Amino acid sequence: DGIRDSSVTGVQTCALPISIVRRPESMASRGAPSRRLAWVTAAAARGTDPDEPLVLAVLSRWGVEVDVVDWHDGAVQWERYDRAVLRSPWDYQTRTDEFLDWLEQVQHRVELRNPVPAVRWSLDKHYLAELTDAGVPVVDTAFVEPGTVPSHDRLPGSGCVVKPSVGAGASDVAVFGPGDLALASGHIARLHARGLTALVQPVLRSVAAVGEWPMVFFDGQFSHA
Repeated sequence: DGIRDSSVTGVQTCALPISIVRRPESMASRGAPSRRLAWVTAAAARGTDPDEPLVLAVLSRWGVEVDVVDWHDGAVQWERYDRAVLRSPWDYQTRTDEFLDWLEQVQHRVELRNPVPAVRWSLDKHYLAELTDAGVPVVDTAFVEPGTVPSHDRLPGSGCVVKPSVGAGASDVAVFGPGDLALASGHIARLHARGLTALVQPVLRSVAAVGEWPMVFFDGQFSHA
């Protein structure tokens, strides 16, 4: 998914930030030509985003012409659009280098929301360390880099969540109980074999009890959940 799991990280951030498209009042009042928007997804993600038809309907009422396009479709003429919004390119975790190369190229052809530096930063969960250093409260996270062996003192005795630093949804996320440290180490080794950094975090029992509640803030002000 496009949102980091608040249940695991303890903070809500966007993996691939989504631009909020505000109604162009001047366009509505003056009858200016509709803007063209590229709604960026991936072939594997089509039909899996429940918000998409709702947002597209609103944009249409606002006079915005929208095309849903796959980021990796070489036939897309990006220069035809005024803006490209990274909405659901949800195969980036398996095509990370290719996706990053595409970002670098396409930013010179169309205005991207959000900018490439912001996307790069939030694509990899190493940003949690920066948030911690900045005083933002997040769940305790141990980064186990490829080439290192996790010691048992880095695996919470009460159970842990192991996940890759680059991922979407629940891809390669595994939960281990108190007696599963050997299994957790094996999962970390499998992630390392693919060149991935593993994140180890304690299990939050509140997830099973009350679920996950994504909370959206703008400029520090709560908007909606």
